[in-house]
Amino acid sequence: ILATAAHSASAAAAASSGDALTCAFLDADMSVLGRDPAGYDEYAGQIRAEYSFVERGTYCKKRAEVLRSFLPGEGRHIYATPGGREMWEERARANLRREIDMLDR
Repeated sequence: ILATAAHSASAAAAASSGDALTCAFLDADMSVLGRDPAGYDEYAGQIRAEYSFVERGTYCKKRAEVLRSFLPGEGRHIYATPGGREMWEERARANLRREIDMLDR
């Protein structure tokens, strides 16, 4: 569970260490990001509802910051396993970018 606190760094460390259990756990934790667009939008709406007490401008700014932290740099991955990358990476990146664009408006 501690590995989820700094997911990008944890995913890279787990993948390079060969810790298959942590890799699988991290991928499962982030699998929601790789849903089809409608499923992701439903998830994003649930997150907004959970934080409905936060003023819209503040929410958008902070949520965008969190989402940007999930987008690793060039040559790095959201998911720690090859299977996770194959199943979710492309859609997750598209979903994250789409939500960030919406939040930045």
